[in-house]
Amino acid sequence: MCMIYNTLTNVKVHFLPPTPTSHLQPMDGGIIKAFKAHYRRRQIRHLIDAYDSGHTPDLQLNEAIRFLKMA
Repeated sequence: MCMIYNTLTNVKVHFLPPTPTSHLQPMDGGIIKAFKAHYRRRQIRHLIDAYDSGHTPDLQLNEAIRFLKMA
């Protein structure tokens, strides 16, 4: 253990597991899941529209940022 932890008397140190977010804030999981679903829906719609119009389906960075903003 580091030497500084032994000198602090009013501080308790707790080590968290590597992925505590879903356990400590379970609502975050639902929000993240919904966000990913909205983003994925826009991404798939973009690819389908590209196929239908005969274009090569690619996703540019500015389009991905726009999808993030809309999601």
